[in-house]
Amino acid sequence: MPEQRGFTLIELLVTFTVLAIILGIGVPGLRDFIFNNRQVSALNEMVASLQYGRTEAIARNNTVSLCPSTNGTSCTGASTWDVGWIIFSDSDADGTVDGVTDTVLRVVEGLDNLDLGFDNNAVTYRRNGRAQAGTIGTFRLCDARGAAKGKQIIMDLAGRPRAEKLTGSCPT
Repeated sequence: MPEQRGFTLIELLVTFTVLAIILGIGVPGLRDFIFNNRQVSALNEMVASLQYGRTEAIARNNTVSLCPSTNGTSCTGASTWDVGWIIFSDSDADGTVDGVTDTVLRVVEGLDNLDLGFDNNAVTYRRNGRAQAGTIGTFRLCDARGAAKGKQIIMDLAGRPRAEKLTGSCPT
């Protein structure tokens, strides 16, 4: 009789059982890993944008604002920032892009599967790098896991952003 090659049914079932156990343990951890990385990346992008706006205000000796934008050229006038945002020189400090006098310095694309809300429609930095009083507040960042896993960026009058764990509710 010729030599048989291949796997027995028992060997195949044992292999699939071990594989199912390994995947059952690893996949939930991978999901949280992906969510955490997306969230931290978006948080870092927002903090970097705020710091860039503050630096540009000082360097240009001019008011610089950030606002949510869907088209990259004008403000949407909403407090939902997950659509993307722009950073622009804001000569009249009104928090909106005004034709020829204001220049868009940077455009940031929208965030996928994340909710980013802010207390105000714009953040405005004065020439000395301090935030304009009516434009400070808290950015709230959440994903599908809800407020328990959310993050927030708190703006102070000095213009410095501070990131920490979310203490309130997610943006709506």
